[in-house]
Amino acid sequence: MYHINEINLDFEPRRKILSQISKVPKEPEMTEFESAFLCGLLNKFQPKKILEIGVAAGATTSIILQCLEDINNKNNMGGGGINQDYHMFSVDFAKNFYRDETKLTGFMAEEAKQLLNVKNHKFYLGAGVTSFLEEIGKDIEFVILDTMHILPGEILDFLVVLPYLKSNAVVCLHDVALCQRSPGDRNSTATGLLFSSVTADKMINLLPDDVNLKFAYPNIGAFQINDDTFKNVINVVMSLLIPWHYLPPVNELKNYNLFVNKFYDKDICKIYDEMIKMNVYNMVMPTFK
Repeated sequence: MYHINEINLDFEPRRKILSQISKVPKEPEMTEFESAFLCGLLNKFQPKKILEIGVAAGATTSIILQCLEDINNKNNMGGGGINQDYHMFSVDFAKNFYRDETKLTGFMAEEAKQLLNVKNHKFYLGAGVTSFLEEIGKDIEFVILDTMHILPGEILDFLVVLPYLKSNAVVCLHDVALCQRSPGDRNSTATGLLFSSVTADKMINLLPDDVNLKFAYPNIGAFQINDDTFKNVINVVMSLLIPWHYLPPVNELKNYNLFVNKFYDKDICKIYDEMIKMNVYNMVMPTFK
């Protein structure tokens, strides 16, 4: 089921935290509308265990932490409400910020953490999410998935993360329409494919008329998993049939395969294996002909 314009946008966390930490060109990579949608989701679902995959400089991480702190403060005013005892984990393959390797990945978020006195956030850098999932553990309630955007990207990450999600967990995807918005990003189809192929309750807010864009369809969306998400995961696996635009390192592909074979039934694993073999062959073997 699609839910349109049901998320109350929250612009305040972005405005608060970005006014207090270092300004970095092109950061955050989300627009104000997209950050407000993400914060609106956090307000609505109030997760206690959050996983972010894809960090860059950490501007969006900072906004999330500010939003979580705001939720915590609101809920604890006057002793009422829920104690928002959250824990957040941020994962990025790169140890250094991809646009300025003199800086560490997430350096903006480190500033925000000191400012907000956040103790319950941890970075996992230098490898893919499969290297850290066992330590992070299960019952993840909220995922922000914002990585490569080109195939196989977010498809593989979602497949390995899904078994670690709590029932009714929410997954937020950035750049779901990037392939249509930017002529230089026509191959950035991974998040859009995941959003289309997953069986879940899907949420988008259409862009308001005063946004200076030709189209109302947003570049951010989210879905809440349900009992049918795992049952119909073959639809996500089949999206890997579409030709890939990069190959993960061999050790990362092996890790993905280990996780898929650990959590999914043999028929799904067989189809998954065929998707991998076809893409590897067609990307690697022609080079040697």
